[in-house]
Amino acid sequence: EADGNEAKYLSLLAPTAGRMQDPVFKRFGLPLGQRGVMLMKMAVKTIAAHSESVAELAGDLRELLGLEREEGTVNALVHEADRQFSDLVSKISKKPLDVRGPLAVALHLPYSASPEEIAREIPKIKQIVQDIVEKQMQKPRCELVGLGRVLG
Repeated sequence: EADGNEAKYLSLLAPTAGRMQDPVFKRFGLPLGQRGVMLMKMAVKTIAAHSESVAELAGDLRELLGLEREEGTVNALVHEADRQFSDLVSKISKKPLDVRGPLAVALHLPYSASPEEIAREIPKIKQIVQDIVEKQMQKPRCELVGLGRVLG
């Protein structure tokens, strides 16, 4: 009936799965229905990212339900994120303090923040810039334009 459509297959499976899941969800204090399923899936993915055995069991369960295994994708994403973070820390580490320091201060960190601390804050840089722009745009024109001003 689902013709290879995973979403349709899951919607057809939901009533039967719900009868089996409801007692388990009640026992562990999860909400019943789709919300409980989402919370359970998030928990399993979070744990599976750090536990090969849980990742494999989650994959086995998906396979038993006739779905594609996912654990390779989740673990691959976690490893890729770790690799990118390490690369960023390495790049920041190679810069002298007089370059890293102002970046750290712009990220609301101490001037002497470690490369790891700076790398953890980099994802927030867009929001920090937006906050600065918003603050500057609230100033009257005479405070923005002119010699020694933002636009001088």
